[in-house]
Amino acid sequence: QQLKTYISDSEDDDDKAETLALASMMLRRSKAKKLVDASYNRFAWNDPRDLPAWFVDDEKRHYRPQVPIKPELLAEMKARFQSLAAKPIKKVAEARARKRTRAEAR
Repeated sequence: QQLKTYISDSEDDDDKAETLALASMMLRRSKAKKLVDASYNRFAWNDPRDLPAWFVDDEKRHYRPQVPIKPELLAEMKARFQSLAAKPIKKVAEARARKRTRAEAR
């Protein structure tokens, strides 16, 4: 039996927290404008033509702009994910209860 994997399953908590932090920053119009303005930089139009393949691969790996996310906000989002992971899902709890009642009936 093969389990379905989704893109969100492959992301680790750091990536999810960073995405959620960026999304929460985008809710405010002023912060969204600042993020868009910060996206226009020397990294935006990097033309890889006429460059060796090893150089382009190295650039993809290391030549990235740093996203301006406050560490406090990132830590808050990580804590939010951990609290969600600790809570049992309602349907899972219901299924466990049904299984328990069936076991008791036998």
